[in-house]
Amino acid sequence: SLVFKLYGETGMRLSEGFYGVLTEDENGIWLAIPNEHSKSKKGRTIELNEEQRDTIKMMQNIWYSKGATHQNIIAGCSERYATS
Repeated sequence: SLVFKLYGETGMRLSEGFYGVLTEDENGIWLAIPNEHSKSKKGRTIELNEEQRDTIKMMQNIWYSKGATHQNIIAGCSERYATS
């Protein structure tokens, strides 16, 4: 799936794809991870390609439509692993 590919290619942690903030500028497409959602508590930025950006948008849209809670991240991933 595109989600597994995204995580494999970027090395980001599970919640970072949901809590990250997408930005684009003349230098590329970026996912900014806020301090409070980084394991080390130090924010970081991940460069993305267009497919990765679109995958993040899709994930975040689904997550926001379900209430945007941390439990929704865990539950959604558990469902995906159970059916994979």
